[in-house]
Amino acid sequence: MDFEYFIRKIGFEEEDINTLVCLYDKVKYTEAFKGLVNEMRAEPLGDIYDLRQRIYGYASVVNAHPYTMLLTVLCSSADVIKDRMIKSGSTEAVYWDTVRDFRYKAYECKRMHGVIGIFIIGWYRLLYEGRRFELGRLQFEIIGFPMEKYSKGNTVITKGMPIINVHIPSSGRLDIEDVKKSLKAATEFFTLKYDGKFFFFCESWLLYPKYKSLFKVSKNITDFASLFDIFDTIEQEKFEDGWRIFNTEELSDINKLPNDTSLRRAFIEYMKNGGSFGSGFLLGESGCALFLDFGLGGQTALLGRFGVRRQFVGLVLDLGLLLAQPFVEFGLGVRLGECTFSDTAQQVLLVHYAFVGEDRPTGVGGLCAFE
Repeated sequence: MDFEYFIRKIGFEEEDINTLVCLYDKVKYTEAFKGLVNEMRAEPLGDIYDLRQRIYGYASVVNAHPYTMLLTVLCSSADVIKDRMIKSGSTEAVYWDTVRDFRYKAYECKRMHGVIGIFIIGWYRLLYEGRRFELGRLQFEIIGFPMEKYSKGNTVITKGMPIINVHIPSSGRLDIEDVKKSLKAATEFFTLKYDGKFFFFCESWLLYPKYKSLFKVSKNITDFASLFDIFDTIEQEKFEDGWRIFNTEELSDINKLPNDTSLRRAFIEYMKNGGSFGSGFLLGESGCALFLDFGLGGQTALLGRFGVRRQFVGLVLDLGLLLAQPFVEFGLGVRLGECTFSDTAQQVLLVHYAFVGEDRPTGVGGLCAFE
């Protein structure tokens, strides 16, 4: 694979392309670098945390920044991701969308540490296994339900049941219409293989109920949360996700935190007043109906919460609106039939945003309209 072509294709800025190409040209023929790249290509992957440490060690030998070296190794080995994604039923177009994640993380690193590079590694295991896909605004992967049990009405989800895990990359504003389009694309992508029998889960610090008032300055986040039900929360001793807001992991001195946006000022005030920290878990019933909002499906989006009679009323209302938009009639009619009248097609939407520890998918900067 042509290294420079790859990093240009996924959208790196010219200054950073020059930095990365310079390092790549310096090391590309060395046995040590080729060995590290081959380890990243290995199937199955070994201990990638140990591999990261050895990449850092090699960086010191050639007088390169360890984060920049890690990014260079990842981009040099990314060709295997395409092979594995296509083998699992994806396409080359989805591959190119998905590997843009290297750029997202590289610019998080640059905001945090002032250098183009990547400082996480565990996050990339599923990507290198060809099991994570970017479909529009969101990223998706299949996992087992990580909690013991969730039940509401006739819906029962137990640990280990297959679900679609969804991440929100730091790739720009979190526009709610883009979210809906991405979720709908995911139902088409995954139900093709598994007959639509999936659950979707969300764990996110953005969904911690006590943060809700702080996010009033960023309507896109509250709009996102309003799509789902928060069914559980966890408390944290420290503000583990504060780096997403302040682009620093040093949060001990509140008075030194940057306060140049309305969201940052809101969190600084919250921290000064002794606010608690945590994450929320989301589930939304009848996800397949939820995804059918073409700008006119408000009634249908509520189908999973109502009885059969009210579902029928919602269906009639949406079909009436459909007369104004005949180009979606066939697709919407088929999907409504699947989602409304088949108990086996009931789905639960779940969207995963944050990991605990270092390997977290994104910062809040890409989600908010900072003032």
